[in-house]
Amino acid sequence: MIHMNIVEFGLYFAELRERSGFKSQRQLAINSGVSNGTIARIESGTQKVTPETLKLLAPHLKEVDYEQLMIKAGYIKESEQTVSYEDFGGRAYYGGGSDWTEEEKAAADAFIETLRKRKADLENK
Repeated sequence: MIHMNIVEFGLYFAELRERSGFKSQRQLAINSGVSNGTIARIESGTQKVTPETLKLLAPHLKEVDYEQLMIKAGYIKESEQTVSYEDFGGRAYYGGGSDWTEEEKAAADAFIETLRKRKADLENK
């Protein structure tokens, strides 16, 4: 799975929304809490989706999870997909430093939250 430019991602996202049973952008907006305008701009390729928005949308989309959306949107590399929470002794570690942008920090934080949720889900099975 490779990341896409924003126009390609928008087309992919629109198809994903429809396959997930949302006939309109408004239906997804109501269910996810993301504004209809934001969804429209993402689908038209005029706005790059943020990690925070992906986190809100992912639970409502079928056949894909937050991590896969982050890869498609270009926030994380596919090779990073296999990093496990356990790989770091149960401690969240993603490197980085003071030179990270706010967007990079948000993407890393969101990714770690996904790993923690996945771990909790596995423990509750």
